[in-house]
Amino acid sequence: MFSPTYYLLARQAPFLDDDMSVVTTPTGPTEVKSSTATLKEDLLALMSGRISVVILGFVLQIINRRLLGPTLVGVWNYIEIIRDQLNSFSLGVAASAERQMPILRGQGRLRDEEELRSLTLTYLVVEGVIVGVAYLPYWYVTRHNTADLRIGMALIPLLLVIARVLWFYRLILPNMKAFRTFAWTSTALYVINFLMPLYILVGGLYGVFIGLIANGLLSIGLYWISMRARLPLHWYFSPRKIAQLLPIGMPLALFGFMSTLMERLDALMVSAFMGTTSLGLYYFGPQLATSISNLPKIVAHVAYPNFLESYGRNGPQALLPQANRYMRLSMYVMVPVIVSGAYFSTEFVVRILLPGFTPGLGAIQVSILTVVFWQIDFLATQILLVCGRVWALIAITTTATALLGGLIGMVLSNQPSLTAVAWAVVVTRLLEAVTMALTAYRTISSSAQDQRRELGGLILTGCLWIALIVGIDELVPTPVVGPTIMALAASVAVREGLFILGMLTFLVVFQRPILRTCWVQILHTA
Repeated sequence: MFSPTYYLLARQAPFLDDDMSVVTTPTGPTEVKSSTATLKEDLLALMSGRISVVILGFVLQIINRRLLGPTLVGVWNYIEIIRDQLNSFSLGVAASAERQMPILRGQGRLRDEEELRSLTLTYLVVEGVIVGVAYLPYWYVTRHNTADLRIGMALIPLLLVIARVLWFYRLILPNMKAFRTFAWTSTALYVINFLMPLYILVGGLYGVFIGLIANGLLSIGLYWISMRARLPLHWYFSPRKIAQLLPIGMPLALFGFMSTLMERLDALMVSAFMGTTSLGLYYFGPQLATSISNLPKIVAHVAYPNFLESYGRNGPQALLPQANRYMRLSMYVMVPVIVSGAYFSTEFVVRILLPGFTPGLGAIQVSILTVVFWQIDFLATQILLVCGRVWALIAITTTATALLGGLIGMVLSNQPSLTAVAWAVVVTRLLEAVTMALTAYRTISSSAQDQRRELGGLILTGCLWIALIVGIDELVPTPVVGPTIMALAASVAVREGLFILGMLTFLVVFQRPILRTCWVQILHTA
């Protein structure tokens, strides 16, 4: 899920790290220095944690779906979708507080920072309780399809409060720049989630309900134990301080709500038109897309501090060279390799490990293609947030959400097709990425020629990757009658090999200077 709190406009002060200590110099106020940590170590920790999470999450998805099947997985997905959408209802206090905490730390006001952390946790929990209570009348008057779904939906207020506490810890660890703690706890949370198959074996869908609560509480306990020495907290609520945080937080909260709605609108409409079984078949694709998108997003995490530093030194025009560098590294190297590998491998996974989900295979694969344009969208969003153009982001995201709803509505009202719904998402993501990137480049560059040349190359290359992936998938025959493991594995290897060959040929012939620049950037980052 997109979290706007990560992209706030001013992390203008030093950060605490796992090995950082506060020292006082004779020439100035209290400042924060690192004793042993380096940027490269933090980056490697972040990358290793991200890769571990992606792998563990993928394995867990396979196991859970194998045990439950499409219908029960659809019920589970629907409950989590509603919970996450309700969790996006916020006035933005946490987003604004995340901006303020590093500033207080940089000024040496550590007591004020500690107080603000406690206020953030208290507010998130109180706000979650209010949203959960407001949801209960809706649950009471709504007649859901099955008793299982109704029972699961009744748990949402409790799940919402648990999600709010976890939200706080996931916000505060990167804010303190405790990347190594953030990395190992993220991996540990997935290890905790591996208890879910045990719950399923014992209680089926009701075991899932118990597991959602139990695993959430265990995760909170893990965070508390790992951070209790360096993160003193107490219940604290101040209406006056909350009012001071709202002007910055509310626009970001609105953007976060619209971003969350856009990410889940397709799933909500599929469940409304076609039921939770179809949702179980369909939603595996968006979940895989979200998971694999975390790998190219590492580039965006590295880019963001550089965007801020360049903006602070020389204004928005200084962002153009860095924007080009990171966009090219993503679109010409990382994204095509990751997306093509996931797209072709999915057929092997579904046919061999999850045969019950084969009716949704086309939609699952097409959903993965949305990652091609997510990275452009992601980096452009960072640029606009750095430059303070939050309302432009809100306008673009709201328009794209409305367009997506209209396209999916036409698909589902005429001839319901999960694959067509997935293609509607891909088209909308393309249009949103074009609009977002164009707005970002117009903000940081006055040259229309630069905008057309750079953006045209990025967008057309993204479309080329999709056309090449789909074309290879159509042209290379697939064993569909009694496919063996070896036959499907060979098919995946041949398709990925053809794609890599086509990708390298295109880059060497048409984009050799950019390819050379990207390779140097990869070596520099590593």
